[in-house]
Amino acid sequence: MRFVFQTLKPLNREAKPVSAVISGVDGSKSDNLSIDNEGGVKASADKNRFLAPALLGVLAVAGHDRDRDGNGLGRQTVAANGFGVVARIVALTVNDRNVATGFGAYAFAKSIYFRFLSQGHPVEFPKNTQVELKVISRQ
Repeated sequence: MRFVFQTLKPLNREAKPVSAVISGVDGSKSDNLSIDNEGGVKASADKNRFLAPALLGVLAVAGHDRDRDGNGLGRQTVAANGFGVVARIVALTVNDRNVATGFGAYAFAKSIYFRFLSQGHPVEFPKNTQVELKVISRQ
C-alpha cells in the first residue's frame, strides 16, 4: 500500500500543496510493518512463520499415533493446537485418533494458508498515529 500526500494542513494554519510520502510510522513492533523509500507500507513476514506450521504438522501426525496404553496423544494434541473450547470438549469426549488427526490436519492446513498463501494482515493506523513524512517537492 503506497501513501502519497498532496496537501498538508498544520493545526490552525492554511493547507499547503506538497508532494510527500511516508518515511516512518510510530507503531508497535508486533505490527511487523516495513516502509520502503517510496512510501510503500507493507506487512513483513512473521519471524516464526516456519515454526508454527512445523509444530502443527508434528501435532497432526502425533494425534494419529498410539501409546503403549492404547490412548494415544489424540486428546492432548487437539487441546494444544489452538482450536479453542469446542475442539477441546470434542477431543476430551470422543477420544478418537481419527478426529484428533482431522483437527490437527485442519490446523496445519490453515496455518500454511495464512502464513504463506494469503495476502497478509491488513495495515491499519489507529487515530492520532504519528507519521513521519518525506517531502519530495513543494508546489
